Amino acid sequence: FFQEVSASEDFLSDSSHDLDSDYIPSAPPSSEDELTFSKSKLMKTHDALKNPGKTSVSQSYVHEQKTLMAGAKSNEALDMHYNADTKEENPEEYEDDEGRSCVTVKTCTKGDKRKYDKRQYCVYCQKPLSKMARHLIRKHGDEKEVAQATCLPKNSKKQRQIFELLRRKGNYYHNVKVLQEGKGEIVTYRRPTEQVAAEDYLPCNLCFGFFSKVDLWRHAKQCRKVTGHSDDTQKKHRVQSAAVALLPSRGHCSQRCSNILSRMMVDEVSAQVKNDPLICEMGERLLEKYGGDKSRDGHVSQKMREVGRFVLAAKSQDCKINRLEDILVPPKFSLAVAAAKKASGYTNHKYRYVTPSLAVKLGHSLKAACEVLIGRHIQAEDESAATRVKNFSSLLASEWNIFVSRCARTNLEEEKWNKKEMIPLTEDVMKLH
Repeated sequence: FFQEVSASEDFLSDSSHDLDSDYIPSAPPSSEDELTFSKSKLMKTHDALKNPGKTSVSQSYVHEQKTLMAGAKSNEALDMHYNADTKEENPEEYEDDEGRSCVTVKTCTKGDKRKYDKRQYCVYCQKPLSKMARHLIRKHGDEKEVAQATCLPKNSKKQRQIFELLRRKGNYYHNVKVLQEGKGEIVTYRRPTEQVAAEDYLPCNLCFGFFSKVDLWRHAKQCRKVTGHSDDTQKKHRVQSAAVALLPSRGHCSQRCSNILSRMMVDEVSAQVKNDPLICEMGERLLEKYGGDKSRDGHVSQKMREVGRFVLAAKSQDCKINRLEDILVPPKFSLAVAAAKKASGYTNHKYRYVTPSLAVKLGHSLKAACEVLIGRHIQAEDESAATRVKNFSSLLASEWNIFVSRCARTNLEEEKWNKKEMIPLTEDVMKLH
């Protein structure tokens, strides 16, 4: 046996020596004539392969060219497969044409067929794997949780629970990283069969798995029993509020502002507010203004949601808008007017607002947003950007009252005129006297 091994080693060393010394690579074509000649030769070969009876090409030559063409096709197929794989893994593919970030949810189907390619992310090394328990035992056996699991009987219920919790934590850390960067795919506990919005999934605050926010309450009810967090004294749990607190905020918010964001209703407005740094900075300014008065937290939350509704109305009319900062430029002033009217429920033929107070408040909020943004540009020594925002603020001061505020205030005054006053009953007045 050892003689055979040594002989094979000698063969490998001899062959490698021959490859190093005698191998001469084929030179590429050095002129356009050679390229033209090779192209015409390929065309003739193609005709010969299609009509072998009409040409005088030898059978061995035809067989040789068939082999070369088959190899070229296989290489082309491999290149296409490689490009498709790299396209899936390329993070630039998660950005749209405008360069805005995009987070998607990994699905379990491709066309009409189911995919069996689910990968879980390791909680320690963040590698995508299909055999998580085996990886944890082999690569991270010295970790505390893994060591506890390996001490238990194999495939026991307790061991499976530990590995499942580590699996969900690894996916949670991966999803948080994706949400912070604003691009990539999040891994959910159950993959959907079709594309859905990433905002429709929230993490469980007990097991850290990502579930549909519609069904999160049902999972949480069962998860409390499994994890031993069942509480009979507290009848109602704010499941979504606790889940939102586990999600990262795209802006740099203080703990107090993060608590306000986590208590917001989970909808598209709150998603816009959390992903807009300028709106979060406005909230921070208001909190600094009110100091330690926590009774004003509700007012701050309301102000942030009002601006979030305004940005969503602008996005529905202009798909290039992504954040509040994109609107605060002079060319977008007409869009700001239209968005404020849409958010307030304005009807053109009646000249009336459904919510006239919102139209008035948005004018003050946009002025405050301009001040925050101008200060940011001045600190960054970006004079051109600061000038553009100042010009928008000038338009806001001179034109907003004409197009938005005046009509809204008139509607508010008319509502006060037509307000019905409740008069106490005669019997109640007689009892008082």
